[in-house]
Amino acid sequence: MKQFLKCVLNIFILAFSVLLAAVLVNGLVQRFLSRDGYTGLFGIGTAVVVSGSMEPVLNIGDVVFYQSQEPEAYGVGDIVLYIRDRGTDEERLIIHRIQSFAGNLVITKGDANDVADKPFEPELIVGRLVLKIPRIGLFGQYIRTRTGRLITAGAVLVLLAAAFIVPGIRKKTETVNGPEYLEY
Repeated sequence: MKQFLKCVLNIFILAFSVLLAAVLVNGLVQRFLSRDGYTGLFGIGTAVVVSGSMEPVLNIGDVVFYQSQEPEAYGVGDIVLYIRDRGTDEERLIIHRIQSFAGNLVITKGDANDVADKPFEPELIVGRLVLKIPRIGLFGQYIRTRTGRLITAGAVLVLLAAAFIVPGIRKKTETVNGPEYLEY
């Protein structure tokens, strides 16, 4: 049973590490190599929800994955990310649900909002929501604070120290043939 649990734990750690590496690589591509700065590998992008405008579907701190589509592929009811105030210092991504189309313009609204957003061109949509991971973005927001950086750096140093110190600990045991050392 102990071996089984150890195997399951190792699989979980491996899967989590692969997922984390994929998100990091995609984020780097999204940030530095994409033509629009918002989509990464295979047209997939990631973002962290920073407002409650889409609650209860999306909450602050949720990480969302979105897939870029052709502008005509989006429909009423789709949750999309679009660029507000493109080309200004206020440029940012907004994630809201498509309410309707008015001619050549898209009208979106946050599920928790009373008023629809200002209509915009469909070319400003960068993708449709395909997956959300609840609350893990809160850690990213926390480590952007001074306290968060200090605590995270301290935790990393403790883990590194433990990784180097623990393998060197040996326990002396007495056996019939004399002292013997066991590695931990």
